[in-house]
Amino acid sequence: MARVNRAEFWAELDATDEGFVRRKCAIGGYSPPEKQQLAVEWLAQRDAAQLSQRLAADTKAMGRAAFWAPVMGCATLVAALAAVAALFK
Repeated sequence: MARVNRAEFWAELDATDEGFVRRKCAIGGYSPPEKQQLAVEWLAQRDAAQLSQRLAADTKAMGRAAFWAPVMGCATLVAALAAVAALFK
């Protein structure tokens, strides 16, 4: 039996639908155990990359929120002062 080439198999997995690979791994559908292990590693790498992208997006969103919080606080203060000034006019 020929040894499984990691790079070639990962390229094959990259060209395949991720959902199909997940289903096939769940039922143990890759015949040599080496291929099954490589598919599991490939899925773990994909999961880690997706988590990293989500964390980056969340961090970016939190940065935007941290910027706008003081701006909205100042706008609220100005609106309150305008309301008080309108009462005494």
